[in-house]
Amino acid sequence: MTFPTNLFIHFMYLMGALNAFVMILFIYWQNSAFLQIALSTIYLATLFGTIYYLYIIGMPVLDEPTPPVPTPIEVVVFTDEGEECDDRLGIHYLCSNTSTTPTDYTFVFTGTAEKSADDCLTTWFEKFQHESKPSWSQTTTVRFTTIDDFKINRDLTYNWALQIAPMGGYDGSNLTITNKYIIAGNADPDKNSVNRKNSDAIIKKFQDEGKLVDISSDHMAMMRFQPKLLKKFQDMPEFMEGIVFYAFKLAIARMRYDHPVAAKGVAEGLVNPKKGRGTNYKSVKMIHEILMKTKSDAYHQGHHLFYSKSAINAAKKAAMKYFMDVYGENIAIPADSHDYLCEINVMLHQLNCIALANTDDIRLNDFRGVDPSKEGLFELHPEVFYSDFDIDNIPKLLQPMWNLFKENQNELIPAFNPVYDLFAAFVLVGEMTGDSERKTVSPDEFIEVICDEF
Repeated sequence: MTFPTNLFIHFMYLMGALNAFVMILFIYWQNSAFLQIALSTIYLATLFGTIYYLYIIGMPVLDEPTPPVPTPIEVVVFTDEGEECDDRLGIHYLCSNTSTTPTDYTFVFTGTAEKSADDCLTTWFEKFQHESKPSWSQTTTVRFTTIDDFKINRDLTYNWALQIAPMGGYDGSNLTITNKYIIAGNADPDKNSVNRKNSDAIIKKFQDEGKLVDISSDHMAMMRFQPKLLKKFQDMPEFMEGIVFYAFKLAIARMRYDHPVAAKGVAEGLVNPKKGRGTNYKSVKMIHEILMKTKSDAYHQGHHLFYSKSAINAAKKAAMKYFMDVYGENIAIPADSHDYLCEINVMLHQLNCIALANTDDIRLNDFRGVDPSKEGLFELHPEVFYSDFDIDNIPKLLQPMWNLFKENQNELIPAFNPVYDLFAAFVLVGEMTGDSERKTVSPDEFIEVICDEF
């Protein structure tokens, strides 16, 4: 029998020494009958005790040396969790990864355009960590901090880094990365990747060191939810609600015209697939196509509103106003981007008609206000909806569409927004395990592999 310590071996040494000691005494005092009897009794007790332990417990076996504990991989992740749901999906995936390699993750919250890093971190702890933590790997150590606290530290060294957020001007002067620095987005400044905003210094630092790995924004935009991936979060209600809500919001609402990167082509690229990823356009198009098929009864009921000239004109005017707000009144509006946004707005108007016809307890009159002649969505709201609302303050005009979206979420999974940052985390794990080809895998390959890793 193998013992966890060498205590039994020490005991056997003691018993052997005691046997020898008693024998010496016995020989030395052999002329004394009383001492002979006493020593014989002690000797026999010691001898039989030794035999008993050897018979019952077995021969002692030296403990095998404890293998050295492997040094954990140190990873830092810069995240704007709180902006969209894909950051928290990436955090959950990394912490729950089935790899047996000890890994220490430090998640640095950078904040968003609307919320501070402290507020985002508080929201994570209050709403999401309790659902994620039970799945975390026992070989993973996790720390959370904010970018302000991270910047005041000296001489920070990590093996790997992942940037899935704009860096707010942080230049990485106190940061050393021994292996690779991975950014979710194109390193080329002409590509206008969102994560490049105010990140020039830190990207240049690791590019000059030959450690930068960038992931194509266009390729990340191809990575969308599929039922198999969504199933991973079915037992996490806060995560699921966030996934469905952000899919709805990023399809229905536009980037604010005064967002720091809006005028740099990002706002235009979201609605125009010829100028960027066209994520908003593609999502609305898919939602419209799916619900036009599945809600044909509602379509026929609201058909007279679908092609109302005044409603369609209002949708087009809202598109024009948006680009005038983005670029200024004296700048020529890009015609093709305007046409794409007009199409988006008309589809949203028609989806709103389906939503109103599909809902028994909501009538169009509830949203007409004081002017019953206004029937179209953009007649009632003469500009696009901005993505500056959350699930607790969805605009009243959008409530019917939100209810329609929730009711049909299983059919609308293909239209859910891309999981950019979850894919970036997937690429990070690949780089750490020697698989540098992950950033070019197909959407189907991505789903098949990642679903087996957490």
